[in-house]
Amino acid sequence: MASNLKSFLQGSVVLTFANGAIALISFFLLPLYTAKLTTAQYGINDTIVTLVIVLTPICTLGLDSAFTAFYYDKKTKEHRLKVFNTMFFSLVTFSIVLLIVMFFSRPLSLLLFQTQDYWGLICVACGTIIMALVANPFKCELRINSRMTHFSIITVSTSFINLSLAVIFVLFANLGEWSFIIASCTANTYAVLAYAISMKMPISPKLVDYKLLKGMLKFGLPLVPMHIFEWVIPASNTFFLLKFFGTSAVGIYGIANRRSQALGTITYAIQQSYTAYAFQTVQEKAAKTKFVKIVNALFLFICCICVVGSIFSKEIIYIFVEESFQSAYQIIPFLVFAYLTAFMNALFMYSLQFVKKSGYILLSGAFGCVISLGLNFILTPIYGFYGCAIALLTANVITCTFNYIFGQKFYKCPYSIIRIAIAFFVSLAICYLSAELFWGLKIPICLACIAFLFILFKDSIGQLLSIIKDALSKVKGKKAKANRV
Repeated sequence: MASNLKSFLQGSVVLTFANGAIALISFFLLPLYTAKLTTAQYGINDTIVTLVIVLTPICTLGLDSAFTAFYYDKKTKEHRLKVFNTMFFSLVTFSIVLLIVMFFSRPLSLLLFQTQDYWGLICVACGTIIMALVANPFKCELRINSRMTHFSIITVSTSFINLSLAVIFVLFANLGEWSFIIASCTANTYAVLAYAISMKMPISPKLVDYKLLKGMLKFGLPLVPMHIFEWVIPASNTFFLLKFFGTSAVGIYGIANRRSQALGTITYAIQQSYTAYAFQTVQEKAAKTKFVKIVNALFLFICCICVVGSIFSKEIIYIFVEESFQSAYQIIPFLVFAYLTAFMNALFMYSLQFVKKSGYILLSGAFGCVISLGLNFILTPIYGFYGCAIALLTANVITCTFNYIFGQKFYKCPYSIIRIAIAFFVSLAICYLSAELFWGLKIPICLACIAFLFILFKDSIGQLLSIIKDALSKVKGKKAKANRV
C-alpha cells in the first residue's frame, strides 16, 4: 500500500538523520575520549560494551523477530495485545537469570580480564541488558505499527542522554572504563520509563497467551544460537587480539570499529522502518518487484557511503584521534564493507522470516561462525587486527550468501545479486588500494567509483523513483477525497 511505503521512507529519513547526527557528534568526541582514556582503558570498555551488545539479543530469546512474524497473523486488537504482553512478561521473567549472573561477576571478571577488579562493570552490564529487555516489546510495538516519529523521539533522546553522560563521566568525573557502561545503563532506564509512560500499553499477565508463546518460542529460539554465532564473529576478534596483542590492540580495533559503526547507525535506522513495510507489503501481488527495486536502491545508497568513508578513512582518523590510535584507519575499509554485508544479510533474511523458516537463519549463522573462528585462529596471530577485520568481512559475506540461497528456496525474489556482488567487490578493492594515496588523488577516484555504481544501478533508481511518485500520488489522492467528504 502507498501509505506503507510512505511510512517506510519517512521513518528511514527521520531515524537516519537523527541517529546520524548522534553518531557524528560521537565521532567528533573521539579526540577527547582518546586523550582522556588509555588504550588499555578503551580496550576494557570495548570488551564490556561488546558483551552488552552481543548478550542483549541473545537474552531476547528471538522474541523480537517472533513479535514481527506473529503480529499480523490476526488483525484483531486482542491478538496484538496478546503478542505484546506475551513477549513483555517472558522477557521480564528471563531477567531473573541476569540477576543470578551478577552473583558470578567476580569469576567472570577473572575470565575476561585476568583480574576480579572489574566485577562491578559486569554487574552494571547486566543491569543495562535487563533495561534493554524490558524496553524491547515497546520498541517492537511502535516499529510494527510504523509509529516511527514516536519511536525516533525516544530513541534519539535515549542516545543523547547516553552520549551526554558519557562525556560527563569521561571528561569531568574521570570514571575511566566505567564511564560508557554507566551511561548506557542510565539511558536504558530512561528509555523504559519513556516508553511505558508515553505509550500507556495495557499490561496484564491475563493477556499472556501460552499457546502463542509456544509458537513464538518455536520460531524465536532457533535464532538464539544464531545470535550467539553473531556474537562469536566479533567477539572472537576481541578474544584473539587480547590473547596475542593485549588490551591496547583491542582499543585500536575498537576505534576502527566505532568509526565504522557510523554506517551501522544508518543501516539500523533503515532496517527498523523496513521491517514494518516488508510485513505489511508481503501479501501484495507486486510485493517481490517492490522488494527488488528497494533493495537495489538501498544497496546503492549504503555502498556510496562506504566508498566515501573508506577512501578518506586515513585523513579522518588522523584528524580526530590521538597518534597512538591512528593505525586504526588501515582496517576501516574491511569493517565498513562488513557492515554493508550485514545489512544486505538482514534484507535477504526477510524471505525466510516471511515463511517462518528460522532454522535456516541459524544454519547460515553457524557457517559464518565456523569460518570466523577458523580465520581468526589462522590470521590474527600473524596479521593482528588486519586478520580480525578480514575474518569478520569473510564471515559476514558467507552468512549473507547462505541466507540469500536459503531465502530464494522458500520465497523466490529476483534480486540483482550478480550486480550487487560486482559492485561490492569492485568498490572494496578500489577503497583498499587507494587508502595510502595522496588525498588529492582520492577525490577523482572516489567520484569515479560512485559514478560506476550509479551506472550499474541506473535502472533501479528510475524504477524506485517511479514507485515513490506513484505512492505519494495515491496518498495525496486519498487525502483530497477525504477532504471532499
